Amino acid sequence: MLKAKAALKRHYNVGQILSLNDLGKDYNHIAAETGASPRTVRRVVEDERRRREGAAEAVAVGYIDEMPKSAREKFDTAVRAAKKKLEDEFEDRVQTLVRERTADWLKRQAKEREEYQRAMRSRKGVMDRATFNKIRMCLHSDRLAYLLNDDAELRTKYDEAFDMFMGLEKALLDETQSPTSYPPMPRTSEELMAWRKAQARDERRLKRR
Repeated sequence: MLKAKAALKRHYNVGQILSLNDLGKDYNHIAAETGASPRTVRRVVEDERRRREGAAEAVAVGYIDEMPKSAREKFDTAVRAAKKKLEDEFEDRVQTLVRERTADWLKRQAKEREEYQRAMRSRKGVMDRATFNKIRMCLHSDRLAYLLNDDAELRTKYDEAFDMFMGLEKALLDETQSPTSYPPMPRTSEELMAWRKAQARDERRLKRR
């Protein structure tokens, strides 16, 4: 059976160690003054700190236990009110920080959106809308049904080519030929939360379908 760890023997300079610690001296200075090692000084100081905390807690608990019932109830009410106040203040700070960071994020998003819109407005295409539509119609498998003759593999290739061509619309046409639409952007944290709720609602509807 393992023996219980022996309690720290009281150092003969413990009083001096604690006095110097109370004066704010560091462990190395106390060790030099008392002749104890810094490790011993640390252990003595920590033991005393735990002893003092335990004594203070015992006094407080004993004082509260000895209170008359009416005083104890008032004390408990005051403690609950103080805790509630701290919780409310913490919640207010958190909400303020969230609003500030959300506002900063929205500002950055608005700036990036403005830069994107500026770039889109200045984009130059390489063909007009009539040319684009003519090529698009030629690529669609429905237009070639009589040629494909129910060839599923060939139809798939034409559908893939059609999708790839449609993905190039913004690169092939200028802004006047293919105008870009921009959905309204949230400007405040409240609008952002409402937008997120709407997005979540739409996603749930899609899943149900």
